[in-house]
Amino acid sequence: MMKILLIDCDPLALKSFEIMLSKEPKMMVLGAVPNCVEALDICAETEPDVMLIDIRSDSVNGVNLVKKHYPHIRIVMLINMDTHLEIDKVVALGVGDYISKSWRISAIMEKMRGLMEH
Repeated sequence: MMKILLIDCDPLALKSFEIMLSKEPKMMVLGAVPNCVEALDICAETEPDVMLIDIRSDSVNGVNLVKKHYPHIRIVMLINMDTHLEIDKVVALGVGDYISKSWRISAIMEKMRGLMEH
């Protein structure tokens, strides 16, 4: 079972990802919060395997905080579009994985299932 924590400042995006991922039997959404500070509070109670962090949600400070306090948690950035600018931001943050919100649901779920294999 892959435990997931969602971070996005857009409530609609949070709810959409929460619903989508909760339908997958081998995935459990631990929480959906608007920023990394709240996410760290949840991490203190229950440790997720993966954090999906929106690129706009205090990503630089948030990613650094997560890496510092929970280096074993895998971080996947949520980006709005597959543009070089957004992908470059992901790379600059030192995060190896991303999911674009512009992808089809099937592609997002395929990516998430792939994370369980690694």
